Amino acid sequence: MKSTQGPDLRFHEELGPISVESGTVRVTDPCYASTSAGVHVIDVVPGDYRASYGREGGYVREVAIVHSNYNTRELVWNEHLESVGVDSGQCGFCDAEQYPKGGTTGDYEDTTSFYGRVCAGTLSELSAALLPYAVFTSSGWGDGSYPVYYALDSRRRVVALAIVFMSDDMDDIDDEWGGEDEDDADDEWGEDECEDSDG
Repeated sequence: MKSTQGPDLRFHEELGPISVESGTVRVTDPCYASTSAGVHVIDVVPGDYRASYGREGGYVREVAIVHSNYNTRELVWNEHLESVGVDSGQCGFCDAEQYPKGGTTGDYEDTTSFYGRVCAGTLSELSAALLPYAVFTSSGWGDGSYPVYYALDSRRRVVALAIVFMSDDMDDIDDEWGGEDEDDADDEWGEDECEDSDG
């Protein structure tokens, strides 16, 4: 799905801080292995970021991280050339160096694993999981592909990222979700990797 507008952080709820010491962020569904397609690895200004999200009617509309040295009211959002894929109904941001390496991110029922901890949070009443180096939320109405936005500082460095799951320009939900064959979507975004993760 594509949105013609960026995130609106005026109505966001604060989730807390995350640390991106590596200066690189993975924008991903947490079920995807580190080698999966359908994710983005984006260079950002290293440091602490404020994580927040917007909710409406029990659904998460958008999630964002903003560097702690920057004012959200001064951000100018740009849409990334590619959207991010979701296969487990959740998505977010993680310091790329902290993301699990190898062919799996853990098991849904193992809350000591990365994937298990994220699922425990996104399936809670909060609909969000905050780790010291990552934030994930449930993804609007569920699986699909969603636009990613970024904001730059005066030196053209990325200082904020956002994912929009629901927006006012979505005129017809059925049109947005009904145009893609389910098998094609699974092939594109790597259902096999998610099956490995959730056991």
